[in-house]
Amino acid sequence: MSYMFLIPLLGGTIFFILLGIIVPKVKFSSRYRFFYNLYNSGIALLTVGSLYTGILEIAGTNSSFSMIFRISAMTFIFLALLVFVSIIITRFAKLQQHLS
Repeated sequence: MSYMFLIPLLGGTIFFILLGIIVPKVKFSSRYRFFYNLYNSGIALLTVGSLYTGILEIAGTNSSFSMIFRISAMTFIFLALLVFVSIIITRFAKLQQHLS
């Protein structure tokens, strides 16, 4: 829990800065908002799961519920990255058609 601030910092801020540098015009895609919402929900679930785990550690107990936070967060992030890859693939295909 003491490093809980790193999850949104590294997973959110730095990821989207690098995304803007590597693929600058991806925001104009119609599915970008879906990717954005899925990814941010995954980061939020990781952060809340870390907070929940920290509270349980302070209380001196444990729960299998914290594993559900991690699994659901990784599922959201994985789905978001699949949507992002599909955005890149369709964008690349449109670029190839435009050049041909």
